[in-house]
Amino acid sequence: MAASAASSLGVAVGVSRTIELLAPVYDEVCQHPSGGATNVPVMLQRTADDWIRLVFAGPNVRKDVVCVNGASGCRCDFVRFLRALLVLMERQIVVMDATYATTPRVIGQKRVATLQLRVRVHDDAQRGTSLKDFDFVLCHLQATVLTIVARNEQAKKEALNAALEAAKNTSCHVVGCKLHPWDKAIQPKQKLNLPDVFHSLTSQMEVDQMEIRDDATYVARMTRLNKQVVMTDLPTNVLQNIVCLMNARGLASLSGVCSLFQHMAYEVVPGLNLVLYEHQRRGLKWMLRRETRTLSCIPQPHPFILSSESNSVSATAIDLIEDRVISHPHETARDACGGMFCDEPGLGKTITMLALILRTKGQSTDNTPVDYEDLVSSGASLIVAPDPLVEHWKYQVEAHVAPGALRIFVDPGVEFKLPFNFDLAEYDVVITSFTRLAREWRLHRPTSALEARMPERYGFEGPQRYADGTLRGNVSSLLTVHWLRVIVDEGHKLGGQTPSDLMQLARLICAERRWVMTGTPTPNTLQSADLRYMYGLLVFLRNRPYGNPDGQAWVKAIARPFERNDIVGFYRLQHLLSRIMMRHTKESIREILPEPTRRTVFIDPTPSEYSQYNGIAAAVRANLVITNMDPKTPGHQHPDSLLNPVNRKEALRVVSNLRAACCGGSAVKVSLADSSRLDTINMLNALSVDGENMGTVIDYLRKVQLQGMVTQCGCCKRKLQLLMIIPCGHLCCADCVEDRMERVGPICFRCNAVFDREAFQRLQPGFEFELVEAVTLEANDPDRDQEANGQIARRQPRRAMDYTRDIHFIDASKAFYAATRIKELKEEFLQRNMNPSSRSSRRQARNLKAIIFSQFKDHIWHTKVAFAQQGLHTADFIAGLSPEIRMKQLTRFRKDPNVNVLLLTEVGSHGLDLSFVTHIFLMDEIWDKSLERQVISRAHRMGANHAVVVEQLWMRGSVESHMLKPHELSDENQIELEEKPKVLASSTRTRAQLGESPGRSPKKTNTGGGKMFNAPSKKRKRHRTEGDVRTAPKSNKNTILQRKLDYVLHKLRLLEESIVGEPGQVRFLVEDDQKNVVRQAIHVMPNRGSRGSTANTQLSTPTVATTTTPLSTVQTTARSRLQLFR
Repeated sequence: MAASAASSLGVAVGVSRTIELLAPVYDEVCQHPSGGATNVPVMLQRTADDWIRLVFAGPNVRKDVVCVNGASGCRCDFVRFLRALLVLMERQIVVMDATYATTPRVIGQKRVATLQLRVRVHDDAQRGTSLKDFDFVLCHLQATVLTIVARNEQAKKEALNAALEAAKNTSCHVVGCKLHPWDKAIQPKQKLNLPDVFHSLTSQMEVDQMEIRDDATYVARMTRLNKQVVMTDLPTNVLQNIVCLMNARGLASLSGVCSLFQHMAYEVVPGLNLVLYEHQRRGLKWMLRRETRTLSCIPQPHPFILSSESNSVSATAIDLIEDRVISHPHETARDACGGMFCDEPGLGKTITMLALILRTKGQSTDNTPVDYEDLVSSGASLIVAPDPLVEHWKYQVEAHVAPGALRIFVDPGVEFKLPFNFDLAEYDVVITSFTRLAREWRLHRPTSALEARMPERYGFEGPQRYADGTLRGNVSSLLTVHWLRVIVDEGHKLGGQTPSDLMQLARLICAERRWVMTGTPTPNTLQSADLRYMYGLLVFLRNRPYGNPDGQAWVKAIARPFERNDIVGFYRLQHLLSRIMMRHTKESIREILPEPTRRTVFIDPTPSEYSQYNGIAAAVRANLVITNMDPKTPGHQHPDSLLNPVNRKEALRVVSNLRAACCGGSAVKVSLADSSRLDTINMLNALSVDGENMGTVIDYLRKVQLQGMVTQCGCCKRKLQLLMIIPCGHLCCADCVEDRMERVGPICFRCNAVFDREAFQRLQPGFEFELVEAVTLEANDPDRDQEANGQIARRQPRRAMDYTRDIHFIDASKAFYAATRIKELKEEFLQRNMNPSSRSSRRQARNLKAIIFSQFKDHIWHTKVAFAQQGLHTADFIAGLSPEIRMKQLTRFRKDPNVNVLLLTEVGSHGLDLSFVTHIFLMDEIWDKSLERQVISRAHRMGANHAVVVEQLWMRGSVESHMLKPHELSDENQIELEEKPKVLASSTRTRAQLGESPGRSPKKTNTGGGKMFNAPSKKRKRHRTEGDVRTAPKSNKNTILQRKLDYVLHKLRLLEESIVGEPGQVRFLVEDDQKNVVRQAIHVMPNRGSRGSTANTQLSTPTVATTTTPLSTVQTTARSRLQLFR
C-alpha cells in the first residue's frame, strides 16, 4: 500500500489514474500470517436500501461503507464520493478496479488501510456527455499533478506520511488531496501570488536530489569463507583522488558503475578552477538529472486529460477541467531535457552552468534523431545573453576555467558575419547576444517563416523579400546547427505572449537540451503579466502541453484558474515548476553570505531642488484637486484625472518626473496662451472681483511664466511657482485648497466667501508645462547646445567635461552627498589598512569599491561631474557606451586601486559579478523591487567576504518615501484602504447649507480646466463637459500597478519650506534598518574656485530617531575649474 501511495504522489504513467481513500482497518480482512501488508480485491455494491457495500473477494467478507473517522461521528463526503463513482460506472463513463490495502503490522504503530481505486475511461463512453455533477470525483483524478515532485526516497516517504495524516482532516479522505480541507469554509480566501509558488518550492531544494544507494553487499562479502575484495573497498580519499584525474567522458561512464562512484563523480568538475559550494553542487546534480536523454522518451500523464486505453479513431477521453467526455486527443504530454535554473541573483548561476558544460564535455547530438534536415550535429553549447553580459561570460570563462579546457567562440557583434554552421559546431561554447538573435530573425529566418507576399506593394511575388520589404539573406547558421544545449541568460526576457524577434528565433533553435537562467522568473508586478512571462518560458522550453504555441492548455489549466484565485491553478503550477525549476535563495545560505547592511539617508533639498520639485508637484496636485471636485465624475472617474486608468501612461510619466526632480533633475517651464489668460481675466470680471485682487491675479499670471519667479500662497505662506485662483481673486496652493475643502467646504481661506465648485474649476488657467534642463552646457559647443525654451528632445550622451559649472551651480544634493561620502570612506579605509591592530591589515588590505546606481541618465552625469570636481576618479558602465568600452571600464574599476567608484545604470543591473564591492549608493528609490534586488546582488553574491553596505538616498518629504509603502503592505487590499480618496465633490455640507447660488457660474469661451498638467511633448485635450465623459476600462483598476499609482498620487504633497537647506549646504540624516539615527551632519558646498578643507563627521552612538542632535558642519574640498578641466 505504501508503494502504491507513493506512486500516487509522484508521476503516474498510463491511461488510468489511481485514487486512494483512507478506510477503516478490518481485522478479518487483513489476517496475514506474518503480519505483513495486505492487498485484497474488493467490489462496490449497491444495497437494497441504496447504501454502498464493500465485498471482499478473498475472505468473502461484506462491510457497509464507513469512513475512517466513523467512530467519532464524522460528517464527511466519503460515501458521497463512492456513490458518485458508482453512478459513473453504471453509466459506462468509467471502469474501476478496487483494492483494499493495509500497511504491515509494526509494534507501536497503528495500521493504515486504504481503498485503491484504479479508474480509466470506458471504451463506450458517449462523446459530449456533461459531467458537471461529478466534479467532486473528477477533480481527484488529477491528484498526481497537484503535488510537489519529491526528489529522493526520503522526501517521498515523508510526503506519503504527511499525506496519510492530512487525509484524515479532509472532507473526502483522499490521500494527497489538498482541495477539500475541513476548515476551508472558515478560512479567509487569500490572494494567490506567483512568489508564493516559488517560495513553496525553495524548501525542496534543501534535500539531496540524487538518491545515493548504500553498498549492502560489503558485509556479505566480508563474512564469506573466501573474502572478496573489490575496488570500492579502497579508502574513500584514495578513490576520490583517482576520480579527480578523470575527464568528463570518463566520469559519465564511471557514474553508471555503482552508487559510490556516482556520488563521487558528481563532486568533480574537470577543468573548473573553483570548488563549488553546496547549493551549487545540488544544482549541478539536478541539472545533470534533467539532461538525461530518457526524459523526453518517457510518456507523462496528461495534466487534465484522462484518456482511454483504446487507440482507435472513435476512442474517447475525459476533460477534467471542462468535466465532459471528448474525443481522444492526439496530443500527448512529454517532458523535455533542460529546465529553469532560477537561483536568486548572486548565487553563482554562471559558475554552476559552466560546471555543467565542463561535466558533459564530449557529449554530442550525433546519435539524436531530429525531424529537421540539413542540421549539423554538434557537442557545442549555445549561450545567449544580454549584450552587456557577452563580455562578462567571456571573462568568467577566462577567470574560472582551465586554459584549453573549452574551445570558445564569442560573437564580436552584429556588424560582423557569423561563421558557417560547420565552424560553429566545432566549438565547445558559442556565446552570442540578444541583439544578434533579433537581427538573425529579421534578416536570416528560414523560408518556412516567410510571411504572405504582398505583390500589390512590390509588384512581384518572390522569396527574396519578406512581407515588410526586407531583403532575405541565407538562413542563419544558428538555425542550422543541432546544438547540444541552448542556454539563455536572463531568460525572463523570453517571457510574454507577444513574441519578439528574439523570442521567435530562440524558440526556433534546435537543441537537445534547453535552459533558462534567471534570478527573476517573473520580473513584473502585475499578476497577469507574470503569468504571461511564465508561459513564454515554457514555450521556449518546449514543455508539453503547457508550452504549446497556441497557449490553450496554459490558459485553461493554470492562467485562468490562477487569475480567478482558484487554488487548483496554484497546485498545477506548483507541480509543474517542482519538476522543471531549481531555485535557491540567499536565505538558505545565510551562513556563508552575510546580509547587506542597509542605511536610509534623508537629504534635505536645496533651494533650487525645492523649487524644481514643487513646480512639478504643484501641477500634479492641481490636477488632482480640480478633477476631484467634479460632482458628476470625481476623482479617478474624471476623464482628465491622473488617477483615471485611461491616463496611466501620463501618471507614470508624472511619477518619473517627480523622481527625477528628487535628483536635482529638471525645472518646470510654465506657458499660458493669451486666449486662456484673457478668459481667466474676463471670468474674474464677470464674478465682480475687486480691483486689488484682480491686480494680484494679473501679476501672478505674468510672473508664473518667468523662470524662477514665485508667488506666495495666501494661506500657508509658501512661495511657489504655481497657485490656484479662488473665485474671489485670492491665491492659494493646491494643498491648502484641498485641506480647506475637506474641513469646511468651498469657502475662501481669507474672506470666507462661499464659491461655486464649477466656477472654481473653470477659473483655473489652461497652463502647459515643459521640463527645462537644470544644468546648462558650455555655450560654445554647437553639437550639444540646447534651446532654453525647454523642448524635451532626446539628448545625446554627455561627458563630464561638457559641464563647465561647478557642483554649487549643478546643485544636486544627492550627487554632492555621494561624492563627499566617498571621500570620507576613502579616509576610513586608509586609516583601517594602516592600523596594525585592525583585522583587515592582518589579513589583506581592502580597497574601497562603491557602486553609484541611478535609473536617470542625467543624474548619473551630474554625479560624474560632482565626483570629478571633488577629484574622484570613476568608471562608467552606463547606456550610450559600447560593450567593449563598458568592459574596459569595468576592468579598470576591478583592478585599479585608485578608481573607487563605478557609475551604473540599468544596463549593468543584471549578471555582473562585483563581489568585491564594499558599498552601494542607490541614488533614487527604485519602484521595481526585482530590479533593486538585481542591483544589490551585483555585490551581495557568492565570493563576498564582508557585508556590503547599501545606502538608499531619499529627498526628505518627497514622493520617494511613498513609493516604498506599497511594497511594505502585505495585502493589495491594504493599499486600497490607505489610498481611499477624499472626494471633495461629496462634502457633508451641501450647497444650500453653505449659501451657494443654485444658478450656473459664468462660462469662459475657451476653458482650460483640463490642462492643469500637460505631459512633456504631449498636448492634452481641454476639460470635458458633464456630458462628455469617457469611461475607463474596469479591468485596469484592478491591477497592482494602478493601485500603486493611486497610492503614490494620493499621498503626494508639496514640500514644506522648513525642510529646505540653506543655500550652499547639504543637510542629511542617516538611519539604520531599525530607524535609529546613526549619523547626521551638514556638508557645505564650496564656493566657485575655492579649495577649502575637509572635516570628517564621526559616527554617533545610535539614538532613537526622534531624538534631536546638533548638526556638525563640514567644509568640503573642491578644486578650481581650471584644475578640473585643464
